[in-house]
Parts: sequence; C-alpha cells; structure tokens
Amino acid sequence: MKNQLAKLGGTALEGPLLKFAAAISPFIKHSPTEDRQFWLREGLSTQMQQRLEPLRANVLEIPGYFSVPTNNWLVSPIAVAESDLNNVLARSLGNPKFDLVCAVSSIELSFESDWSKVTELAGSTVAKVANRELQLAFVPKGTMGTDRRLIPLEIWKSNPQGNIASPAWNNVFSELAPGAGLGKDLDRASSFGNIFDIDFAVDAVYLWVDGSDPVWQAKKQQHEGASASSHGSAASRFISRNELYFSIRSLHEHARWVNKIWVVTDGQTPDLGEFADQVTVIDHKDFIPAEYLPTFNSHTITANLHRIPGLSEHFLYLNDDIFFGRNLHPGIWFDTLGRSVIRYTKTLIPGFDAKKLSTIHQIRQNTVALGHASGYKTSTRSIQHGPHPLQKSVMSELWQKHQDELQRTCASRFRSETDVVPEWLHNFLAITTARGFVGGKLTYRYVVLNAKASLPKILGLFIRRLPSVLCLNDVSELNDKERASEQVVERRLHALAKLLQTKK
Repeated sequence: MKNQLAKLGGTALEGPLLKFAAAISPFIKHSPTEDRQFWLREGLSTQMQQRLEPLRANVLEIPGYFSVPTNNWLVSPIAVAESDLNNVLARSLGNPKFDLVCAVSSIELSFESDWSKVTELAGSTVAKVANRELQLAFVPKGTMGTDRRLIPLEIWKSNPQGNIASPAWNNVFSELAPGAGLGKDLDRASSFGNIFDIDFAVDAVYLWVDGSDPVWQAKKQQHEGASASSHGSAASRFISRNELYFSIRSLHEHARWVNKIWVVTDGQTPDLGEFADQVTVIDHKDFIPAEYLPTFNSHTITANLHRIPGLSEHFLYLNDDIFFGRNLHPGIWFDTLGRSVIRYTKTLIPGFDAKKLSTIHQIRQNTVALGHASGYKTSTRSIQHGPHPLQKSVMSELWQKHQDELQRTCASRFRSETDVVPEWLHNFLAITTARGFVGGKLTYRYVVLNAKASLPKILGLFIRRLPSVLCLNDVSELNDKERASEQVVERRLHALAKLLQTKK
C-alpha cells in the first residue's frame, strides 16, 4: 500500500487524496486522553509569568486563597480549601481589581477557551465548582484573560487524615495541613532550589532568506562564480514559501516559554502577520564580522550566532522548515543545569575512503575528523534536523580552539567541501566537557517535502497523532524525476500548515 501511494505522489490524484485525508482527520482519535489540567500542559514565557504577578497578588489579598507552586515555566494555580470555598468566592465576586470567569471543565479546556464572566454565584454553581464540573479562573479586570493573562482556581478537598489534598499534580506537596501549617509548608517550599526548574532564559533563533528577492538574487549571482558547489548554491536552499510564519505560529502555540524569538536575515524583512511585533529581526551585518559578508553559507551564519547582541546564553537554533505539533517544555532541550540535550538519528555518514562523496558528506566528515583529532567524543551519526540546543559559551570556546577551521568555513560564501558543521562541533565539545548529553526519545518526523515519494508520510500525519517536532525539508539532491513540482509542494505545505493549526 505504501509503495502504491508513493507512486501517486505528484500526480493528479495527490490533490484529492490530501483533501480526503484532511476531511477525515477530525474524526480520528489522534492521541490518548489528556487528563492533566490545561495549565499543566501549556507553558508561558518569563515575561508572561511576570505579567501575572500583580493579578496573583491581588487575589491572594483575600484570606483563604493560597498559591500552588508548579514548574517555573507553567502557571501556578491559586487554590482554596473546599470548606472555605463558599465564603471565599463570595468575597471575590465584584472585586475592583480582578474578575472571576468560568468555563465547563473538560479535556479540551485551554487558555483560549470561551470563558464567561461570573456575575453571581448560586448554590448550584458553587457545587459544580466544588465537584470540578465548572472551572473558575481569575483575570485582570475587564480583560477576559486575553493573551493568557489568567490564573486558574484549584479546589483542595479534606481527606481522612485531616489534611487538604491536591486535586492534581503540583511541584511540591500532595496534601497540606490546613490553617497555619499550610502557609509554613508553602513558604518552606518556595525556598527550595527545585531540580526540575529551568531557571534561565531560552531564546529561539531562525535563519531565513527569501530567494525570490531580485536584490538578493543579484547579490548572489555576483558572488556565485564557478567556485560555488551545486549543493551550496542550489535554488532549493533559498526558497521561501512563508514556512517561517507557520513555524513561528507552531512555536508560539506549543512553546510559549521561549524568551525571545530572533529571525536572522540578509537585508530582508519577512511577513510575519500577527507575530511581527513578537519577533526581533536582525541583519547579518549586525553580528557577523564584515570580512565574511555577504554570505550565502548557513555554516557561516550558525558559526557566528553567539555574537548576536542580547542573545541569551541558551538558545535553540532553527530553520524555517521546523514545526511543533505538541505542547513542549524547555527541559526537552536543556536540563536544569543548563546542559544541552542532543538527539541523534540512525543516519550514518559514508566511510572516509568512500568514493564520489557529496559535498554535504565531505563537510560532515571534516567535522567528525576535527572532533576526533581534538580529543572530543564524536559520532558518525547525524543529529536530528530539528531545534539545535546551543550555548553561547560553547560556541565562543569553539572559536578559541578551532579558529583556523571556522575562519576557513566562514570565508566560503557558499557551502564548500572544506567547511565544518558548527552545530555538530558544538555538540562534540559540549558532550565531552559535560555541558551536553545524548537525550532520550522525542517524537520526531522528517519529511522531504519536495520528493514525490513522500506522499505516504504526509498522508500519515493526518491519521496519526502529530509528532512533537516535524521537519518538512526541501532538499537539493533530488533529480527531476524524483522532485515534485512547486505547485505540489505549495499544496502540501498549506495542507500541513492547516493541520498543525487545527490538530492537537
């Protein structure tokens, strides 16, 4: 079946097959029941957390409420003992500093659900809240919780031991003694240095280019010459189909904890729609040494990312073909000590004496050979083509240790067989010096978007649960017979972008 579908890739039947897959996708159960509360599934950035603090302080002025610690990238709910619920809610209604809102409690509940303002509290309403049939939350006065400015309310019930018990997971205690003991324990917990907290900022850095820009094309042609390899200068390396917008949208949806999003460009400004004011666009000339410019070599750009003024020590380097399909947390890429969590695929490079090597394999061999000669732990396996968890300090050290190799790489305006892969070298050094380690499994799919034979993989995304990370790569090594037309690629991208927006 798979082989038959692969043969239909790029044909007139592909369009109807995509439409059919999109039509049936909403009716397929894609994931196991998600029984965690929404505030334990969806993270917030440090800035968004800080914006919640005045609201939290206002609510906690009312006796009976207490704040329940969670991980520092999640929203900490405000709680109340069930025995105090009626009186405390009565004192909350009509508060001049915040509003109470409610929604039907369900698996699908989220920050973006249709919340309703609570204007009165009948006995039946309080009973439903106590039984967790209704979810209450606090929002700044008159805002209805827009942009996730919302703190949920938890109800803690008495247990046979005489304590009040947590209704769900939290980061400190399963039950607490009511009264003075409650505050004492929570104060003690607030002083803990929690091993699960990621207490440092993590930025995201995208590389982006619009290869259809006439000004950029003229610059590329001026410097291309005969020295550029077909791998380094292939048009597919520079095509933009607005993937960047869709990628940032998925990042914004599933990784709100990201501190700052950067987009690296060469004199261009991407169309980011509603995300334009949430992204910092930075030009090559603002951080890459002038002697390496202009450059059309992503290795040059990556090797200098640590020079971006204001970039956090820990950052994810991404390309615009990376998409996020599930809610993710920062510990997937950096642990509590700030070490990079690096994941490898089973894809191997060819042997060093193998014949007729492609440029990409020569570059990877250069990197492995350099790492080995430097005494680093190395691997001939490829890293996942997904977010790369990098550290500025490790990149700076690479320049101290391997200045000649990195300068030679950066001097190549296009990818060259003498390059090294900066992120690979970063990982070898980080792992060897205990600033990184090989991570466990992460659901990940790699799809060659412009390959006709990728149709079965694409259709599979509609009928299975989306992976945490999805790479829709456009490769230059395909021959004409294997390559799908631009129209087919555009159709595939937009169908998958819509899927990513609607399928959770």
